Amino acid sequence: MTPIDTLFSIKKSRKMTDTIDEFAGITVQTTLNTLGEVIVEANIENGWDVATNADWLLIGENPSVNVDKLMRLLALIHSEVSEAVEEVRVGDRVKFTEELADVIIRTLDLSVGLGLDIGSAVVQKIEKNQKRGQRHGGKLA
Repeated sequence: MTPIDTLFSIKKSRKMTDTIDEFAGITVQTTLNTLGEVIVEANIENGWDVATNADWLLIGENPSVNVDKLMRLLALIHSEVSEAVEEVRVGDRVKFTEELADVIIRTLDLSVGLGLDIGSAVVQKIEKNQKRGQRHGGKLA
C-alpha cells in the first residue's frame, strides 16, 4: 500500500471536538508531510529537478546555483497562483480549483524536498492566526 493509499484509507469523520492538529486518526502534520513525500517521489520518477536539503544548506557556499534553483521553484508556485487568477477572471471554478491544487502541490514539493516540516509549520501558523484579533494589523482586506 502506498503512503497516499494509507492516508485515504481512514474513513473516520472529523468531529467538532477534534483539534486542528489531529482528526480522522492522523495528524495534519503527517498528512501534509506524507503528501509532500509522495509528490517529491513522483517528481523524481518523472525526471523533474526537485529541491533537496543540500540546496538550502549550500546557499552560502554557491549562491549562483542554489539560489537560482530555489527562486525558479518559487516562481513556479507563483505561476500557479497567476493561473488561478486567470481562472477567476474567466469564471471557471473547476480550473480555478485545479490551479489552487497546483499551488499546494508545488509548495509541498519544494518544502518537503528541502526537508522542512511543513505540516508542523502549517499547524503552528493556523494556531497563531487563531489567536490574532479580527483583521489584525489594521488591514482592510
